[in-house]
Amino acid sequence: MGRALIFVYFRRRWTAISCLIFVLAIVIGVWIAARFASVAVEKGVNVVGKLIISVFAVCGFLFGWRVLATAENIFVVQAKALEALPEKSQLAQTFIEGYNQEAFITNPNMIGMAYLIAGLLIALVPLWFSGSKDN
Repeated sequence: MGRALIFVYFRRRWTAISCLIFVLAIVIGVWIAARFASVAVEKGVNVVGKLIISVFAVCGFLFGWRVLATAENIFVVQAKALEALPEKSQLAQTFIEGYNQEAFITNPNMIGMAYLIAGLLIALVPLWFSGSKDN
């Protein structure tokens, strides 16, 4: 049992670090898409430029969706690993009950979804629905 617990512990630490790096990439990507959109609105970019920025924002949204869903699936895999142990603590049993899935999760949690949708809207709405600037 000792080796399995050590494996689960170290696997969890490395996945936490990699997930943190990916989440930082998501935050930076959303910021870059919103910044590109605001500069495009200020400069009055044409439709081709708007399409390029929109594709970038949508790709960032889809990348973030995939990364956050993968992070949720790491918990599912950990629950399966804990379930295979012969002796389980109450904490492990609670974790297993919370993430015991037959298939992988395809959606991130609600906070992740709200963040990604808000980021996409922050980038796209001003780009496509801003009024004309009379300066």
